[in-house]
Amino acid sequence: YDGVYTDISFLMTHREHLREVRRILDHDERIRSRTLYGSDYYMTVREGHFRTQLRECLMELGPDLIHEIARVNPRRFLGI
Repeated sequence: YDGVYTDISFLMTHREHLREVRRILDHDERIRSRTLYGSDYYMTVREGHFRTQLRECLMELGPDLIHEIARVNPRRFLGI
């Protein structure tokens, strides 16, 4: 559906899931263009140290993909 987006923020607490997300996003432009990232800070801190999780997320997904899902896609979603 055209208006459907997904958010992967809580997955940053599970590095093995991020690897699968990376594989999917690398191979499917439509899904990548509809994926958003937010920190879900209040949930992720329950699972461990936020900065460690964030660093691992950045390492697993890489700066270009993070830029797309954390900046480009949210702007498109919000129409700005």
